[in-house]
Amino acid sequence: MTDSLTHFSNYLANHGGPLKVDTPAKFPAFQCATDQVDVHYLQFDRRDHLWGAGPGGVIRWTITERITYEAWHAEHGLAGNDVSSLFVSRNGPVYAGHLSGAISVFEQGHWELSPARTAFPVRCMAVAQGEMVIGTDAGLYYEKHDESVDVIRSRPLPAPPLSMVYAHGHLWLGTTSGLFYDEGGTWEPFSLPAHFRGVTRLKFDGERLWYTGTDGAGYIAADGTSHIILRRKAVLDIAPTSKAIFIAAEDGIYMVSQKGSSKRLESTRARAIAIRLPELIYAIPGGVPHAKNMSRRSKTKDTIKSDHQTGPRRALLRDTAMQPADFNRVYAASPDLTVIQTTAGAIWQRDRTGWKSVAPSAAPLTGVAVHDGRVMPGFMSARGTGTIEPDNMELSDDLRYVMGMAIVNGKPCALTLGGLYAYSDGTWQSVAPLPAGYREAGRYLMMGADPATDQVVIITEHAMFIHEGGALQQIATFTEPMHQAA
Repeated sequence: MTDSLTHFSNYLANHGGPLKVDTPAKFPAFQCATDQVDVHYLQFDRRDHLWGAGPGGVIRWTITERITYEAWHAEHGLAGNDVSSLFVSRNGPVYAGHLSGAISVFEQGHWELSPARTAFPVRCMAVAQGEMVIGTDAGLYYEKHDESVDVIRSRPLPAPPLSMVYAHGHLWLGTTSGLFYDEGGTWEPFSLPAHFRGVTRLKFDGERLWYTGTDGAGYIAADGTSHIILRRKAVLDIAPTSKAIFIAAEDGIYMVSQKGSSKRLESTRARAIAIRLPELIYAIPGGVPHAKNMSRRSKTKDTIKSDHQTGPRRALLRDTAMQPADFNRVYAASPDLTVIQTTAGAIWQRDRTGWKSVAPSAAPLTGVAVHDGRVMPGFMSARGTGTIEPDNMELSDDLRYVMGMAIVNGKPCALTLGGLYAYSDGTWQSVAPLPAGYREAGRYLMMGADPATDQVVIITEHAMFIHEGGALQQIATFTEPMHQAA
């Protein structure tokens, strides 16, 4: 085990990869691919920067006549690319929650890891009476800075949380079971119409608490009364303004006036929206976020357009949904299938029909093997293998920390920090441990089959190994370090 850990440290020190950048990726308008971040959340900060987050990382836009943005990923200080929630606080810091339970904090121009770490995916966050509140499937976690010591305490929930906000002197919780508020340490259900089953998003504009759910959208006034503004539609997000309320519903984007009349502006199904007049921002699943102009200039003031057909629309990212942004790691899985990883960590595959996006982010890709129609990637990660489907990827820990993969004697083989494995009868089986001298052999370069004997051959910077007699044996030493092998 010690040898494996030591070799892992050597690997991280010597092995180049896509996640080795120290500064955020800064892009002018339309110069970044959509695989940077799959936007699930949109929120403006007090300086009118628009923040977007989701699988892949975090983006911050500056939207003027020209659109510019910065993109952050795991290599830029985030705790990971598995971003599952976003919270932009009023006093400045931006928080990104992760599926790993970690929280990344952006303050003073860079990301840092928060000490408030949980063991469960972070679904939502809020600040209540000076405490950072973290919503997970296992309950709430509170972080309070007291005499330079971060104190974490947990609290059970009535149902798994979907959203959270502090409003009207209470902490409010949106769940699959409805809306709840904290009353003196007890969760009290808030009575919504009978047809309103789940609450997905909560937002507070300083006067009204807005809520959305599987059956519509509405708000709670300061006097505690509830008002429904859209019924019988699944609503994914809401963006209120003093002039109108914009709603992302299952069948399009709606504008609801203060008098209650509604109009559908777009048939697009948006999963997140935000607004800073004159532009409405919306993100669609797997697509490019857009900014749509919602105002027109009159002689006296700006008013919201009622004719949405004339509103111009701008893409916030260049639409490259049909091809990857770049090629950082390329593996020919078969004559008809190529799997690549971009600099941002996204996984794509290309077959006879063209490019397909597989996953917005992943650990460094180290190889691909195809067996009986199953595409199996290898990753330098605790979940080191899995299966690539036409439009997605499933990972498993059947293999851990894969350095390379190859097809040998008709079977997939993988070299890991724990040794050589072969795929047989539907499972990965250990074939041989790493030899004693492997640690000093330098960086791994490639693995393949000896054309004459069909045995596994492994080449590193300083040596060549072959699998023979149930063990990996060193058969050659290079006087000069190898930098590439084929």
